[in-house]
Amino acid sequence: MVATASSTWTTTKHHFYLKWAALLQKYDDAANYLHRYLYKCREAWALCFTHCAFNAGMQSTQRVESYNGIIQY
Repeated sequence: MVATASSTWTTTKHHFYLKWAALLQKYDDAANYLHRYLYKCREAWALCFTHCAFNAGMQSTQRVESYNGIIQY
């Protein structure tokens, strides 16, 4: 079953930390990697940290596709 965005992406830091703890418990084998690499840069990818930055509503793939459209002409 596919999870919806609202159940996966957290908009509050508290909810992020709850989901992060659940992720570490569920994938115990990957916990070391997750903590060492992803947790350190969470401010760059977690929605609850990035939603304050102005992005005009664009997602990362939209931005790339927009650039591709400009380059093609």
